Amino acid sequence: MPGRIAGSPNMDGYLRVKINNVLFRVHRVIWLIAYGEWPKGQIDHINGIRDDNRIENLRDVTVQGNQRNQHIRTDNSSGVPGVRLENGKWRVRIKIDGKYISVGRFQDFDSAVAARKDAEAIYGFHPNHGATDLERRTFQLKEAV
Repeated sequence: MPGRIAGSPNMDGYLRVKINNVLFRVHRVIWLIAYGEWPKGQIDHINGIRDDNRIENLRDVTVQGNQRNQHIRTDNSSGVPGVRLENGKWRVRIKIDGKYISVGRFQDFDSAVAARKDAEAIYGFHPNHGATDLERRTFQLKEAV
């Protein structure tokens, strides 16, 4: 139907569409239409909203690149990925190429968060990494202005 969003959501929240009896994720089809070729890697939804398939919200990335722009995990207790209170100090780690790297231990939470953010920048994490849905939507609105 003209003017309607194509596809239906799968269990992970990504839209999919059937073309010639084959299911495709809508964001991959949009990439093909926009650039004339299938993406070489994974498609990352920059703002983390899986059904926001505007081309400016999509980027072709490696698995590693996609992992560096993830939502905060639901089991995270500090509110910041890789930061946790351990024996009275804030322990900071970052996972790179499947291995955890210790960033350090800090007396106060703010120093731990700053160290984690510095490590994320060094290793090329997206600024959205570890953000909540609300923070991602706020980031999206700021980018649009």
